[in-house]
Amino acid sequence: MLEMRTLAVLLLACLATLGSAQDKCVFKFEAAPPKGTTCASLKDITAMDKDLTDIKAKKMETEIAPAMKKLEDAVKKRVEVEKKLAEMTAKVQKMDEDMKKLDKAATAAAAAKPAAGSTGAAGAAKPGAAGAAKPGAAGGATTGAKPGAKPATPAKPADPGDDKDCAGLKLKEKSKRTGLASIKPPGQSAAMQVWCNMDIGEEPRGWVVILRRENGNLDFDKKFADYEKGFGTPSSPNDYWIGLQNLQKITAQDEWQLYVSLTDHDDKEAFAKYKKFKVSGADYKLTIEGFDILSTAGDGLTDSNGVGFSANDKDNDGSKTSKYHKKGDPFDSRGIFWREWRQNKNLKKAVMMLQRKRGAKPASG
Repeated sequence: MLEMRTLAVLLLACLATLGSAQDKCVFKFEAAPPKGTTCASLKDITAMDKDLTDIKAKKMETEIAPAMKKLEDAVKKRVEVEKKLAEMTAKVQKMDEDMKKLDKAATAAAAAKPAAGSTGAAGAAKPGAAGAAKPGAAGGATTGAKPGAKPATPAKPADPGDDKDCAGLKLKEKSKRTGLASIKPPGQSAAMQVWCNMDIGEEPRGWVVILRRENGNLDFDKKFADYEKGFGTPSSPNDYWIGLQNLQKITAQDEWQLYVSLTDHDDKEAFAKYKKFKVSGADYKLTIEGFDILSTAGDGLTDSNGVGFSANDKDNDGSKTSKYHKKGDPFDSRGIFWREWRQNKNLKKAVMMLQRKRGAKPASG
C-alpha cells in the first residue's frame, strides 16, 4: 500500500513537470500537494504578492518617504535655530562680561587718580619744575597731570532705589521679597498697592504684576467698566487684573518694559519680553514695541500696537472680546492663548508684569 502511494506522488510530480512547459508551473512536493493546489492558484498567489509589494513600494515613495524628508528637514531647522539661539545667548553673556570689566576698570581708574595727584603737588614744587602749576592756571594744578590729558571717567554711582516701582523698592531694600507692596509711579501723588515679583528675571529684579490667570477662579468675560477699575485679588495665586485706569497711571511717565510668563498644561514654560509698554487715551490704546528676540514664546503682541482695549459691551478693535489682541491673548475672555507658542491651545497659566527702565528719559504722558 505504501509503495502504491509513493508511486502516485511521483506520478503527480511528473505530470506537474510536464505541464510546466505550457503554463510555467512546477510542483515540488516531497509529499502530496495540498488539496486543490493548481498552477492557476499558484499564479494568483504570486500575483497577489507582487501587487502587495508594489503597493508597499508606492506607499513608501508617495507617503512615507516625503514624511520622513519633512521630519528630517524640521529636525535640521530646529537644530539650526537652537544653534543660533545658543550663539546669541553666548554673545549676550560675553557683552555682559565685557561691560562688567569696563565698569570695574573705570572704578579702579577713578579711585587711583586722586592718589596719584596727591603725591606731586602737596610738597613745595621747584620753580619751572615739570608739573609745577603756572600762576593763574585753572583748577590750581595740584594733580601734576599732563596738559590735555583726559580725566578718568568717574564710576557710576550705585542706584539708591526709590518707591516708583517694584525694582526701585528692591534696590532700596535688598531683602525685599515677593509680595504686596505700595508704589508711587512717576507723576502720581497717591500710592497704589500692587503685587511685586522679586524673583524673576535679571538684576535689577522687581516686577509689578498687572495680570495673573492661574487657578480659574474668575470669569474674565466682563464689562468694559470692570476692566477699567480692575478686579480680583493681587496676592498669588489668585486670578487678578490691575485695571486699565491703574495701568494708565503707571505708564503715564518714564518708559516701562513688559514681561509675559506662560505655562502650558504640561507645565512647560515660555516667556515674551518687550522693551516698551504704554496704555493711553480714552480707549486705553496699547503701545507695544521692542520685542526681545531671545524670548522663547514668540511675538504675540506687536501686531496689537495702536489697538484700543475691547470688552463684550464695547468694541475698540473690531472683536467685541475682552482683550487687545484680535487673535487671542492672556486677556481673552474665552481662555489664555498665545498663538506664537501654542497656536490655538488654551494655556494653564499667564502672568504679565511691568518694570520701569532705570535711568530712562521721561516719556510724555
